[in-house]
Amino acid sequence: MSISVIRAQNPQEVVYAGGDLATKASALDELVGEQVRALNQLKQDWSGSAANAAVAAAYRNIQHQHWQHEKLAALANAMKSGGGTLVAVRDVLLAWVDIASTLFDVSDAGVVTPRPPNDTAPWVAIAASYTKIIQQLIESFVTTDQTVSTGISAINAGWLPGNNPLPGNIDPDSLNSEQLKWMQSLAGSGYPDTGEGGVGVPNTDLSIMGMTPDGRLFTIQGDTGVGMGETGGPGPRPAEGGHNNIIFWRMDEHGKWVVDEVVNDPFPNTPGRLPKQAEDISTIPTSTFNNGDTMYTSVMNVKNWDDGTWQTRSSQLYKSTDGVTWSPPQLVTAQPGAYGVFQSPLSGGDSIDASISLWKPYGTHLVQIQNSDTRGLGAY
Repeated sequence: MSISVIRAQNPQEVVYAGGDLATKASALDELVGEQVRALNQLKQDWSGSAANAAVAAAYRNIQHQHWQHEKLAALANAMKSGGGTLVAVRDVLLAWVDIASTLFDVSDAGVVTPRPPNDTAPWVAIAASYTKIIQQLIESFVTTDQTVSTGISAINAGWLPGNNPLPGNIDPDSLNSEQLKWMQSLAGSGYPDTGEGGVGVPNTDLSIMGMTPDGRLFTIQGDTGVGMGETGGPGPRPAEGGHNNIIFWRMDEHGKWVVDEVVNDPFPNTPGRLPKQAEDISTIPTSTFNNGDTMYTSVMNVKNWDDGTWQTRSSQLYKSTDGVTWSPPQLVTAQPGAYGVFQSPLSGGDSIDASISLWKPYGTHLVQIQNSDTRGLGAY
């Protein structure tokens, strides 16, 4: 890049444009807040399946706007910061060129040469020093320009700087594509007070997400068991358990999900609730679904991962109407021995078929039977 090209540029306009984007980002943030407040009022005044569908659609729309706000804010910061650096480098470069031009000839490439009669050896050495400084400043301007351009392009592609989970060495930006956008951390080590990088729930590689019949978003954490860190989060793990927890989330007025309520050890027959099964170290959620006003969740209890193995004690299905108090549905059947039925059914009433899952040595099988036959063990 030549001196004349740099002189013709006005990076201060980049700074001004960044300021305009920051204003637009702030306005969008206010709009998101208005929508969240309106949505909260709607949830108080309207309930039922239609209301839940409307709330879910609104959440998706607000989340999209939140992501757009984060993108605009990141672009604004990149343009103001990068543009400011370009302004500073350009000003210094042109100042050096102007000073050198009073005594020497300065080419567009930044090469400084002496003018007669000041062309003796000392003047040649001074000119060489000017050349080195000016060309370094040209290179610095070019490098800064490329860095700013690369950063803006990355943000436009959805790679938001600083929006990474904790601890480090995990870069969700590498996952971004036209189909996938990184939003925020939910469970994860992080900081419970701010939610940055997660909310203080480590080792949650087997968590699942769902929504209650009344429209509350929740996550059920897996792998928060014994020997997996000092906290089960958010906050300290209770002494009597902490092998599992449910976190309910609410959307704040910026469109970000924050912790609303935590239920520790919600499932009755899991390690943290039954001392006689204290040898189990973790409870892992495997599915969750709603049927009318009732929530269902299946979990499995892990005994150990000793010697490269993965040993489980059982798998159970639980139901709840509020997401806080859980109980197992009526057991259909049990079979002695190492293999057999260990999952209770999903049943919607006498007019709806029931399903049960059976664990076999070579896999898990789903079986469907008539609801009226669930008490007849010979029917399946």
